[in-house]
Amino acid sequence: MSDRQARAHAVEPHRSVIVQAPAGSGKTTLLVERYLGLLAVVEAPEEILAITFTRKAAAEMRARVLGYLDPGFRTDEAHEQAPLAKARAVRDKVAAWRLRENPHRLLIRTIDSFNHYLARTMPVASALGPVPTPSDDARALYRQAARNVLALVEGDDEMAQDIRVLLDWRDHRSQDIENLVASLLGKRDQWLRALSVTGVPQRARLESVLNSVVTGQLAEARQILIDALQEIGSSQSELVELLRFAAGTLQADDRQSPIRGFVDADDLPGADPRSLPLWVGLAEPMLTRTKPVRFRKNVGAQFGFPAKTEERTRFQSLLTALAGNKTLSEVLHRARSLPRPEYSDEEWTVLGSLVRVLNRTAAELALVFARSNQTDFTGLASAALRGLGDEETGFTDLGLYLDRRITHLLVDEFQDTNWAQLHLLEKLTAGWESDDGRSLFLVGDPMQSIYRFREAEVGLFIRSRDQGIGSVALQSERLTRNFRSRREIVDWVNGRLGPIFPETEDISAGAVAYAASESGRPAGGAVETLAFPTEVAEAQAIVALVRRALADHAADPDFKAAIIVRARSHLQEILPALSRARVAFRAVKLDPLTGRPVVQDLLALTRAILQPADVAAVLALLRSPVCGLTLADLHALAGDGRSPFEPDAIERLGPEAQGRAGRVVAVLRDAQQQLRRRSIRDLVEGAWHRLGGPACCRNPETAHRDAAMYLDAVEQAASNGLLEDWNDFNELLQGEFTEGDPPSESVKLEILTMHGAKGLEWDLVILPGLNRSPGGAEGALLHWLPFTADNGDEQVLMAPLRA
Repeated sequence: MSDRQARAHAVEPHRSVIVQAPAGSGKTTLLVERYLGLLAVVEAPEEILAITFTRKAAAEMRARVLGYLDPGFRTDEAHEQAPLAKARAVRDKVAAWRLRENPHRLLIRTIDSFNHYLARTMPVASALGPVPTPSDDARALYRQAARNVLALVEGDDEMAQDIRVLLDWRDHRSQDIENLVASLLGKRDQWLRALSVTGVPQRARLESVLNSVVTGQLAEARQILIDALQEIGSSQSELVELLRFAAGTLQADDRQSPIRGFVDADDLPGADPRSLPLWVGLAEPMLTRTKPVRFRKNVGAQFGFPAKTEERTRFQSLLTALAGNKTLSEVLHRARSLPRPEYSDEEWTVLGSLVRVLNRTAAELALVFARSNQTDFTGLASAALRGLGDEETGFTDLGLYLDRRITHLLVDEFQDTNWAQLHLLEKLTAGWESDDGRSLFLVGDPMQSIYRFREAEVGLFIRSRDQGIGSVALQSERLTRNFRSRREIVDWVNGRLGPIFPETEDISAGAVAYAASESGRPAGGAVETLAFPTEVAEAQAIVALVRRALADHAADPDFKAAIIVRARSHLQEILPALSRARVAFRAVKLDPLTGRPVVQDLLALTRAILQPADVAAVLALLRSPVCGLTLADLHALAGDGRSPFEPDAIERLGPEAQGRAGRVVAVLRDAQQQLRRRSIRDLVEGAWHRLGGPACCRNPETAHRDAAMYLDAVEQAASNGLLEDWNDFNELLQGEFTEGDPPSESVKLEILTMHGAKGLEWDLVILPGLNRSPGGAEGALLHWLPFTADNGDEQVLMAPLRA
C-alpha cells in the first residue's frame, strides 16, 4: 500500500487504526485531520477524546485544530489541504456548537490531566475523597513517608526486623536507605504493579520466570550458532571436537579454565540453564573480553591450543570464517553473561524484607498525602483506574457514563505507553463492540521509544497491533514518507542505522524491526561523519564548521543551525569555544537556573526573608547590585566575630554605605512582618522591585525572564511545602534550566539536548560526542523489569540492589 493510501485509510472515521508513523512523517497533521473528520460524525465535540503525553503536544494539537476551524485560515501547503477541507465541511456544526468561543469543549488532554478529571469527577469511587491538589514535585512528601517508616526500626515487630535487614544490606547507611526508598515512591505505580503481577513474591514463581528467559536466550544462541556453522561449511561436531581437544590440553597442563568443561562433551551446550558454565567455556576461546566484543584473531596455549598444532590452525580458520557474523558474537556474549536463574538465600531474604518495607511506605505515603491534602500524578492515575471500575468489581457510574459519552478515542505517541495506561484504554473501551460506530486511533513510532526508564513498554505497540485492545480490533497502517529530511539523509539513516535494529520483532524483548522511510523532499542534503582525537579538537572543528555555514548563508534570513547533544556535559569545550570565536548562539534549557546572577540574588533575598538569622544570606544580599557594599564594608559588619544583627552594626559603615544598607534592612524587615499574611512569591517579588533589582540587570529582558522562572519555582515550592526545608527547595531548583535567549533573526544557531530537539528541524544539524558512552543508571533498592511474554502476558523479573 502506498503512503498516500495509508494516510487516507488512517483518517477514515469509522475505522479503528494503529498507525506506525516514522520521524518527519507528519504525525500531528494526521492526528488533526482525523480529529476534524470525526467532528463531522459526532453530535457533540465532547464525544471525541484525544490523549497526549505532554502539555506541549496537547497545546499544539488544540491550536492546529482551532486554526483550521478559523474561517479566515488560508494555506497553499499541499499537505494541509486535506485537513482544511475537513474543517470547512464542519464549519456549520462548529458555529452551532460555538466551539471557537468555547475551546474547552475540545477534549484534547494530557494523560495526567485526564486522570485528574476522572479522580475529580468520582471522588468516592476513586477512593480519594475530596480531590487533593496535584503536586508537581512531591519529593519532600516522599522523604517524609520514608522517614516515618524507617523510624519504626526501634520496634520489635516484623517491620522493624525487615528494616534492620535492609540496613545490614546497605552497611547501616540510614540516609542512603531513606534516599533510595524516597526515590522509589515516585515510581510506585511501576513496582506496585510489578508486585500485583507477581502477587506476594514467591521464590519458585520468580525463579520460573527468570528460568524461562534464560532458557529462551540459550535456545536462540544455540540455533544461531548451528546456522552459522552450516553457512561456513563447518559442523557442530567439528567445533565440539576442537573444544574437547582444548579442554584436554588444559587439563593435562593443570590450567584452570571454563573451557575444561568440554573435556567429556559430545555436543554443543543446550538451552538448559544448567549448561551455563559450558556456554562460558565455549565463548572463552572464541570471543574477546573487551568491548566491542569480537571473535578472536588468534588463540594460544592459554586457551588449550599449543603452537604448531593442527587443531590450533583449524580453530583459527573457523574464527576467521565467523569474524563477520556480528549477530553470533552478540548472542554468544549474551549467553556467557546470563545469570543463574535462582536467588541466593541472602538475596531472597533481602527481597522479601524490601517488598514489605516498600508496601508499608506506600501506605504511609497515602497518609502523608491525606494530611497535607496533596497527591502526585501517580496517585491520580491509580485513582482514575479505581474510579472507572472493572469487569470483576463492576463498572462505576463514571465508567458507564464515559462509555456512553466517548465514542472516539485518539492516542498520540503510543510507543511510550506503559501497562497502567494500556489498562486505562482497556477500561475506556470495555463496552465497545465491533461496528457500533465507535473508533480507536493510535499513532506512534516504536523505533522512537525512549522512555523505558518510566516503564514505557514498546512491546505493547506490537501487542496492540497484533491483538487489539480489549475487544477492539485494530487495522494496521504504516507511513513511509519523511517530509522533514532530504533524500541523502533518509538514505543514510536507512543504510547505516537500519542494520542496527533486529531483523525480526520480539514482543518479549521489546525488539522492533526497522521500518525504512523514503524522503518526501528533493535531493540536496548530505551526511558527514568526522572523528577527532580530543574533545578540544572536536570543539574547534565545530566552531569552524558553524562559522563557514553561517558565512555561506549570511544572505538567507531563514537559515537555521543546531548543535544537539545527548548530555549537557558534552558542551564543556564547545560553549567556551563558540564564545571565544564570538559566534552568537541560543542555548535552550542548558544553563542551570541557579547559575544566573539575578537568580542568585533572588535566592539570597528569599532566604533572608524566610530565615532572618541567616548571616550568609543577608551578607550576600548586601553585596549584590541592589546594595553594593564592598568587602571591607562586609568585614566591618561581620568580621572578627561581630554580628551584622547587632543594633549598632550599620553604624560601623560609612555614611553612604549606611544609607544603602539601611534601605535593604528596612525592606527585609517589612517583608518578614508580612510572612504568613501574603504569599512568599509576592513578598520576594515586591521586595525585589522596592530594592530596584530589575534596574540593576545588564540584560533586562533576559533577567526578567529568568526572574519569572525563579518566582514560579518559589510559588510551586510554597504550594508543595518545599520551603520548610531549604534542601528540598534547592533540590527543586537543581532541575530548573533557563529557556535560553529569545529567538532572534540575528542568532541562527541553537544549542539543545536531543529530548528538546524532538520534532524540530534545521538546515544544519551537528551531533557531537557520539563516541561517548551513555551514563550508568542510578542505583535503586529494587530492580524490576516488566516485559511482554511471547503469548502477550505480562511477566516481571525482580531483584534487590547489590549489597
